[in-house]
Amino acid sequence: MERLAELHERADGLKRSAEPVVVYLILKLLGMVPLAVQKIVVSLFAAKTTAVMTNVPGPREVLYLAGKAIREMFFWVPQSGRVGLGISIFSYAGHVRMGLASDAGLVPDPERIVEGFHEEFEELRARAKAARKP
Repeated sequence: MERLAELHERADGLKRSAEPVVVYLILKLLGMVPLAVQKIVVSLFAAKTTAVMTNVPGPREVLYLAGKAIREMFFWVPQSGRVGLGISIFSYAGHVRMGLASDAGLVPDPERIVEGFHEEFEELRARAKAARKP
């Protein structure tokens, strides 16, 4: 529970900081420069990155396309260069999906990461339930 509280505090701090705006502006400007410059900048960032993780809140209600309910939505976090791990978390209509994409040369056993996630999530769920009981 302490780890979750720390994660929450750090995420909130990041959201309140100028960093997301600055990164957005850099990416926007990068889209305006010649492709050769874009490739150089992307290569520089990719060389310093080991993992990418993103959490995207999606629509809270079910959406429809051509009159049919869209039952599930998902995305993969963009990866370039030698980024070894990409984690995507997406919520849609009350459900949360997590995706994991890895470079087999850098992460030879991604199943261990998934197993560890499930173990930690179940532990967190059990502790949250116990904390709610009077």
